[in-house]
Amino acid sequence: MTLVTLKSSAISQVEYHERKKTLSVYFTDATNSTYHGVPKELYQGLLKAKSAGGFFNDKIRDHYKSS
Repeated sequence: MTLVTLKSSAISQVEYHERKKTLSVYFTDATNSTYHGVPKELYQGLLKAKSAGGFFNDKIRDHYKSS
């Protein structure tokens, strides 16, 4: 697991746990959530996305259980 800082107005950092397939998202408003069952390919797509917030909203937010 590595904490990665993003250049995004919505997301400050993300951390992916490959074995558990969890994605922890740290938002710029100081809140965070962990999403379960996220494929590595989606995590990689988030890192490469032109808009991390848009990618997150379209592909992750309402598609995976969070805690």
